Amino acid sequence: MLCTVLSVSANADFNFTNAGAIGRQGPTQSQVNSAYAGSNLENSVTITSQGIQEWTVPASGLYRIEARGAMGGG
Repeated sequence: MLCTVLSVSANADFNFTNAGAIGRQGPTQSQVNSAYAGSNLENSVTITSQGIQEWTVPASGLYRIEARGAMGGG
């Protein structure tokens, strides 16, 4: 899964990934920390419930969200 948040007013992209996690559980905080190290998401994405990445938009403005991913299996 890939989700990109584009800040139209600040001309910045924030690219979210599965952080290397596979399966139904999603990433851990450790996986997220490693995946986003050195990016503009470093130290700003938290996992409070495994698999759910939480991020606070850094500034008010206009944003566009693009999400792409695979359909879940059963």
